[in-house]
Order: sequence, then structure tokens, then C-alpha cells
Amino acid sequence: MTSWAEFDVVVAGGGLAGCATALTLRQVAPGGRILLLEPGNYPRHKVCGEFVSAEGIAALRQMFTAAELAPIMASAPRIAQLRIFIDDSCVSARIEPAAQSIPRYQLDAFLWQACRSRGIECRQASAQQIQDNRPFLVSIGTEAVTASAVVNAAGRWSRLSNSQTAHAAPTATKWIGLKAHFTELRPADSVDLYFFPGGYCGVQPVTAHTVNVCAMVRADAATELSAVFALHPALAIRSHDWRQSPALHSAPARQCSRQAGRRARALPP
Repeated sequence: MTSWAEFDVVVAGGGLAGCATALTLRQVAPGGRILLLEPGNYPRHKVCGEFVSAEGIAALRQMFTAAELAPIMASAPRIAQLRIFIDDSCVSARIEPAAQSIPRYQLDAFLWQACRSRGIECRQASAQQIQDNRPFLVSIGTEAVTASAVVNAAGRWSRLSNSQTAHAAPTATKWIGLKAHFTELRPADSVDLYFFPGGYCGVQPVTAHTVNVCAMVRADAATELSAVFALHPALAIRSHDWRQSPALHSAPARQCSRQAGRRARALPP
């Protein structure tokens, strides 16, 4: 294995946490050498509710100017209300300050490109192993880099997680996540949660005439969104005239009893 570059910080994982970390590091250390790693084709569609809270919006505004955010914020619907549907009942509440809805693919692409434009080296590769040699030795395929610090933002099920927790026995019940966009003539400016035996489904607008639908459901209750809709009467009525966008995304939802573990290191004190 050959060491081919030296960095101040390697960030493993190019999702929201990884990109935000890399961008924040660039703000506090403009001349720092930062490497951001994310495996596979990126950005890519993910099973995600696409709800960005007021806190998330504030974090974006800390990292970017209004002009820089305009491409993703200008058309992002405001989410000013929460509605919870359980059986025949509906409970509503205002969301103040309002949230916004930004498609995850669009947000990931924006943050990844922002990292590139600010001089962060972005590679579509994964950190396979980290050796705490001070400096750290980070294995990337058949090559390696050294870094003064490493941040693990690769997710709770990353191979970099503590082995004892990453491979904990899953629960007996299998859960899956399902997501797709559907056309809806006049979406409400709310995030709507429909609860039913075996899971729940969230609906919110992503454009003036499109809603994002994301469900977490037991596999024995439903394995496709059309079956999810039938699990709640109000959702069945609402979805009757929906037309699905071409892409449907699904993913297993692994749940198990585990304690949070730390494997890769954050910045040294």
C-alpha cells in the first residue's frame, strides 16, 4: 500500500453531516488540506422525508450567502404546519419558524458541488480502514493517505463503526423504507404523518404540484407504497388521484439494540 498524499483532515462520508463538516472546516481553516470521501455514484436518491427544519435552514445560512442558496431555496415550499392522522382523528400544530422542503438529491448535489468549489478534494471512494498512527493512515482501496485528523461521518452502519455495535443482532421484525414523488394538484403547506398498525407514512410538498411520500413500514404490512396507502383511510382517499414520478426508492431499515460507538477520530483537542 502506497501513501500518495497528506491531508490535514479526512472526512469519511459525503452526506449532509460530512459535507457540512468539510465546509465548516474550510471556514475556520481556509488553507487547510481537506479530503472528503463518499463511495459510489454521488449524488444519488435516498429514502428521505426531505423536511428541513428551521435549525437546518439556519445552518445552511451560516455556511452560504443568500445568493449562493438561491438555487435550492427559491422554489423550496414553506412547511408551516404539522398534521398527525391517527385512525379517524387529526391533530395539527403550527411550525414556527417554518421549515422548508428540499429534495434530498438536490441538497446533496448542492453541498457536494459547494465543497468542490471551495477547494475541498472530493473523491467518490470509501475509507476502508483507519490506523491511529498519529498521523492517521487512511486506506482507500489499494492506496492510502495520511491525515492529522479524521472525522467519521459515514453513518451508523459504516464499516468504520465499532465492530461490536455495527454487527449487533437485528430485531426479528423486518422494516423497510419506501419513497417516491407524486403529483398532487394543490398540496397543503404542511408535513402530514399518517400512522397505522405496522408503520407510518409522511407526505409534504416539494414543488407547487408535487409531494414527497416517504414511509417506514413493517415488511409483513406492506412492501410497496400502493399497499401503504391502503393502510390508512384518509391516506387512501387523498392518494386516489396521485400519479407517481418514474423513480421509486426503497431501503431496508435495520433496527437493533446497540450503544453508540466511536471508531474514527474527530479533530484532536
